Amino acid sequence: FNLLGLTKGQMDSLKVAVKPNYHLPVYCDAGGYAVGADFDPEKYYSDGGQSIGNSLGFNDGVTIETGTPLFKIIDINSLRADLKVRTEDVWILRKGQKVIFTVSSGEKFEAAISQIEPLNGGLFQLVKVYFTNKEGHMLPGSQIQAQILTGNHEALWLSRTAVVNLGQQQSAFVMQDSKFIATTIQTGLRSGENIEILSGVDQSAKVALNGLLLTDSDGFINTSSR
Repeated sequence: FNLLGLTKGQMDSLKVAVKPNYHLPVYCDAGGYAVGADFDPEKYYSDGGQSIGNSLGFNDGVTIETGTPLFKIIDINSLRADLKVRTEDVWILRKGQKVIFTVSSGEKFEAAISQIEPLNGGLFQLVKVYFTNKEGHMLPGSQIQAQILTGNHEALWLSRTAVVNLGQQQSAFVMQDSKFIATTIQTGLRSGENIEILSGVDQSAKVALNGLLLTDSDGFINTSSR
């Protein structure tokens, strides 16, 4: 009986019981969520929790053969966080970079990037972070805040308003001979209200703060400075 998971109190009770007990609870030392035997976590969370109901698959009158798995327990001591990162920012990420999670209670804990999905041309890429959850910080399906530490990155930055997006190229208005001239630039990371400039503008250039004010529906307008 001990191997079946019965407690000492249950076995002592059986020794002195006069009538048989046809309902005998058996306890398991594993903790987690009881789900159906065919439960697929990937599918469940990808479709917003619509792939499973409240039932574990038990129905009255159904015959169960010996050895048939009825349900399984999902251990939440180890979890995976899926982070959506803009494709244009993924190039600066690396496996093993530190990630700081903030849960709803305000408590913070650290993990590291485990996998970065290959580029597929979409607006976002999926960054996967596996971490231990022995303290019970997280529950499956919870929303979290995450900060990825990428280290120092020195670059030349312009305000977002200074960059004009033309679809196939991006431009900024750079002062040349007392006039603002449209200049093609190459951009990189976006951080808050700033955009990294990879080429086209140097540190000594004077750039119009709001490039859209110097454009019209027909094209660029060269505007004399005042």
